[in-house]
Amino acid sequence: PEPFRKSEDGHLPLRMTIDFLDAREDLRLSLSDLASINMGLADGQIRNGLIFLGSGEEVNVRRLNASAPGLDVLGTLPRFDYEEWMRAVRDITSSSSSAASGGAANFSSLRQVINAVDVNIADAYAFGQNARDLNVQITSEARDWKLMLASETVAGELRVPYAATMPLDVNLQYLHLPAPEGADEPVPVSFTDSGQAGPPAANDPVWLEPVERV
Repeated sequence: PEPFRKSEDGHLPLRMTIDFLDAREDLRLSLSDLASINMGLADGQIRNGLIFLGSGEEVNVRRLNASAPGLDVLGTLPRFDYEEWMRAVRDITSSSSSAASGGAANFSSLRQVINAVDVNIADAYAFGQNARDLNVQITSEARDWKLMLASETVAGELRVPYAATMPLDVNLQYLHLPAPEGADEPVPVSFTDSGQAGPPAANDPVWLEPVERV
């Protein structure tokens, strides 16, 4: 997905260095001015490290907790499209051995990989809506992913359970959605007012998972 998408005839400079040590490997990777990665590997598994999004030139970035296992993801993105990224991540995680258990739908297989996320997004797109200058913080807790959102459009907390059968837990301080462009009539406040028999079909791309509370 953007901003990492590249056409077949396009060029995107990639530099990678691997140090083979006694009991582990240290990997350093940079992708143009889009991202840089420093991580430690052992027995074929990611042990710890940092993914920095954005230009790393003349920037000294440290992990949130240097001794914590897993990866910290920090930095900035010019654009983030939720649907595009979910498709990409699911393509990767669906091939893991945990995919067959049903719990991988909410990326529980990434718990051992991701320690914390703190990313600023200039333009974020999700469910047909756009949020500018959005800060997203994600941590892995005992039963769920904890997401903290902060922008002029939305602010609050979301909890996404590792078990795909459990509902989302949503606690927002506010959510500001713009009226449709050129709308002369009041925006419907319910499915009945809008003339719909009910919520969108479960396979609708903008469908939200079950929500515990809002």
